[in-house]
Amino acid sequence: LSGGDGMLVGIYSTVAECKARGNQGAGIQGKDHSRVIECTASESINANGIFLNNFCTVRDCTAAKNKMHGIRVGSKCRVFNNTCAENGWYVPGTNAAGIAIEGWNSVVERNIICNNDWGVIVTNAGGPQPNGNMIFNNYASRNGFDYQAPPPPQNYIGPLEDFTGGGGFTNANPWVNFKFSTWGQ
Repeated sequence: LSGGDGMLVGIYSTVAECKARGNQGAGIQGKDHSRVIECTASESINANGIFLNNFCTVRDCTAAKNKMHGIRVGSKCRVFNNTCAENGWYVPGTNAAGIAIEGWNSVVERNIICNNDWGVIVTNAGGPQPNGNMIFNNYASRNGFDYQAPPPPQNYIGPLEDFTGGGGFTNANPWVNFKFSTWGQ
């Protein structure tokens, strides 16, 4: 166990193919213009799995069983192709999300978000400008709440396709988010 963050990197950093587990602070924390690619951050005891500021990218990572958010970003970030599971799940009421956006103009796409206290959440509803975040093409299952964000024009959450009752697996809308909230129960 680390007394703080597993990895703390400065601006313009790239963290690739690393693992951080059981840290007191964030598993991986990066400043502006950083990239975290193909990493795993799990079981952070008092913090987020991956925590990045502004103008950052998180791609092909796994964030699981962290006390707080699995992936937490600021403004103008891209979060795609990640797996976020069981974040905040063992500490109900933390409002910990698989993915949390705390700023503006970020894109969240093609993520698997399962068994978190919250799925995807946009927490900065106010501010000097509309949020302008885009959330689409994600798969959410068995989160306390799957998608939570102020509605357009502040944010755009792709249409929600609910497969709770089973049925066909087709949709012509390329922006759709999927929800399987009672699947497997």
